[in-house]
Amino acid sequence: MNKKNASVLKQVQKFVIFTILFAVISCGMAASKENPQKGKTNITVQGTIKNAGEESIIIEKLSATGNNTKDTLALSGEGKFTFTTKSDTAWFYRFILLNKGHWVQVLIHPGDKLSISGDANDKLTTFSISGNPKAEAFQRYLLKEIQYKNTADSIRYVYQAANNENKGHLVFDKLDARYKAISKDLENYSLKFINEQANNLASLIVANNIDQDINNKTAVEKMIAEIGKAYPKHPYLTDYATRINALYATSIGGTAPNISLVNPEGKIVDLESLRGKVVLIDFWATWCGPCRGEIPYLKKAYAQYKSKGFEIYSVSSDKDVNAWKMFIEANGMNWTHVIETQNAEASRTYQVSSIPRTYLLDKQGKIVAMNLRGESLLSKLAEIIK
Repeated sequence: MNKKNASVLKQVQKFVIFTILFAVISCGMAASKENPQKGKTNITVQGTIKNAGEESIIIEKLSATGNNTKDTLALSGEGKFTFTTKSDTAWFYRFILLNKGHWVQVLIHPGDKLSISGDANDKLTTFSISGNPKAEAFQRYLLKEIQYKNTADSIRYVYQAANNENKGHLVFDKLDARYKAISKDLENYSLKFINEQANNLASLIVANNIDQDINNKTAVEKMIAEIGKAYPKHPYLTDYATRINALYATSIGGTAPNISLVNPEGKIVDLESLRGKVVLIDFWATWCGPCRGEIPYLKKAYAQYKSKGFEIYSVSSDKDVNAWKMFIEANGMNWTHVIETQNAEASRTYQVSSIPRTYLLDKQGKIVAMNLRGESLLSKLAEIIK
């Protein structure tokens, strides 16, 4: 299988498993403790699951600290059960058939009296819920999302069958076009949901199906604001907002967050101290081969543009401080250097998962380009430094 064919298959597989993983995503969204407000309100969920036989249902609450099993209920002969609990805010709950595996995720609010139903032989597409408009809207979204998932399944099966006969390259373009089309349809449908359901806690999960980059920033920020009004200080929202704000701050158009790290002389150097200059933030390490390959271009850029207000702020993830200092000196890298501690605070702030990684800032500290390498860096500098 060539790289192009392997790539589409990986994309399709990623799309297909989203429905299975969305419950996991939500339970990992926050790390703070549940808010112990007063006045918890009763919740009742009455359910009917057809064709379940002798079955039990496990109810898990996807809280801020992980999955907490709230109850395990044996179904009646008609597949009925009643689940009751108390809560002071909304949470996602997972209803799992003990012998048949994962069933469905439900958004439950304080005071809810919900009715849910489904068929054990087709546990996702037959699921229905009534009793709360927000929960109902989320359920309708999930059913639509399953339709996209089933289409993606068919693409995967056709591609695999063709590839097994060494004919994957013959169907790739057609399948790739179909996959891109349904991916775009799903993104548009998801964007429509978070616009229309901006104050629905479920939008935090739906947002995972859109490109949460700067192009959708207005919709995402509206969603955060509206959910904040409906669910003040909810742990799901707190974590989501922290992560998305960090993403926007380190995206093109964002104001680069400050970094305060130690230079080779042991002095703290703030990134903000370089305001008024065009700055390249360069995440690297001496042991990184591709990073070393960029050094000639960095030296050329610095020599050419230093006198015109250009500076490089290189952030090293080296553990051996002495080796780092010696390498800088030996290679004549005479621009600003700092080094991270074991906590990798700068890398976490800029969400750096691999190096080299660069951010080019204008004189106001706005990010104007990312991951410029080689001649691309020199061309961009020639464009913005007059």
